[in-house]
Amino acid sequence: MSKRYGGTLAVDGLSAVVGPGRVTGLLGPNGAGKSTALRVLLGLDRPTSGCALVDGRRYADLADPLHTVGAHLDARSVHPGRSARDHLLALARSNRIAARRVGEVLEQVGLAAVARRRIGTYSLGMGQRLGIAAALLGDPGILVFDEPVNGLDTDGVRWIRGLLRGLADEGRTVLVSSHLMAEMHQTADHVVVLGRGRKLADCATEELADRADDTVVLRSPDPDAAERLRAALPAAAVTAARHDPGELHVTGADERQVGEAAHGRGVVVHHLARRPSTLEAGYLRLVGDDIEYAGRPSAPEGS
Repeated sequence: MSKRYGGTLAVDGLSAVVGPGRVTGLLGPNGAGKSTALRVLLGLDRPTSGCALVDGRRYADLADPLHTVGAHLDARSVHPGRSARDHLLALARSNRIAARRVGEVLEQVGLAAVARRRIGTYSLGMGQRLGIAAALLGDPGILVFDEPVNGLDTDGVRWIRGLLRGLADEGRTVLVSSHLMAEMHQTADHVVVLGRGRKLADCATEELADRADDTVVLRSPDPDAAERLRAALPAAAVTAARHDPGELHVTGADERQVGEAAHGRGVVVHHLARRPSTLEAGYLRLVGDDIEYAGRPSAPEGS
């Protein structure tokens, strides 16, 4: 599927299958085409070429869409003057869903106590919960969420993580767009990574994480520790942590090599440990050249 807006190719020949029984993360930098892909999938935009299908059909051809696919793309795309209960009740009646489901999903997302409050008084996190309730209303086998943890507190993030995993464990298809790599590492079984509209990866989450080297973390009070380690380990990358110049991160060498290099160069070591590779590290290595809106690093003082 491809989608062009004027002279901008937002999605470029994307082919992917999102299967049941797992959480699939749709990842990518700003401008990668994630939201466009979801909008095409849900019939909000027409593709320039190709197609996006839900259970083998276009979204517009689904007889009872909320029974097949539940989606939440924007926590603020609801009438602020309505109550949460009335909003969900209107959706239920227009999609031939039993009214009892409104109370059930409000309980499920933790909004039952505030169901009669106007949505305009809701926080962003409460709006996210309401959008998720709407997606669950028809008890669909397919769920699509765009940045569902935005605005949620720590307890809310833990709750949505459990919800997504539970839905997948029931055999449902769960597709989640997110920029939170640490959260996706804990939640997603599979990832599809986009960069400038193109698919860069379509693999198991751990496979992408494993594309990055493990990092050896070393702490030293020596101000020239990094320089001495670089001289001893010319094939490795040695960088100082942004929050603490005394913490060094070494990739391309294991703990033994780093420890021996530090000893050989007279570097005082207060801490030395291996940090396993992460989804974020694998993701950044993959999309480094495809970040459209990247800030320039700060210039050193006095430059």
